[in-house]
Amino acid sequence: MSNLKTIFSFEFMEMIKKKSVTISTLIITIVLFGVTFVPRILNSDLDTDNIPKDLLGQALIISEDPVLLKDLQLIFEEYDDIDFTSSNKDIETLVSSEYERVFVVDATGYTVTVKDMTTPTLSDMFESVYEPYRTNLNLLEVGIDPETVSWAMSDGLEG
Repeated sequence: MSNLKTIFSFEFMEMIKKKSVTISTLIITIVLFGVTFVPRILNSDLDTDNIPKDLLGQALIISEDPVLLKDLQLIFEEYDDIDFTSSNKDIETLVSSEYERVFVVDATGYTVTVKDMTTPTLSDMFESVYEPYRTNLNLLEVGIDPETVSWAMSDGLEG
């Protein structure tokens, strides 16, 4: 009887060891897979409202269209260290002297000039503020109310 108890005890311990390796491997795999989603979860609450107002640094926005320039001043009025002008002077001189980046904006798009290769253009930040304005302007040109489109794209249709 003692031998039978020893055999069962040994077999039971071997079975637990085999299962524990499988279970621990599965747990480690799930944890490592979950860690890959951490950057996506952390960036999911990134919003243009939370962008620091001095992120563009010392920037200049140039537009020869006075209406567009006035609209740009309204759009970017909250952002520090941004100047506006309608004169299209020598951009290279402006960039090298006092501005880190210069945005030349017209009705169809914009170009950005930076001080040197190490200065980021920050065009994605500029677009996050400027593109909604252009979208609304295009909607108004074809006679569509931007508020209705905004409502339709949000939870308005689900309610």
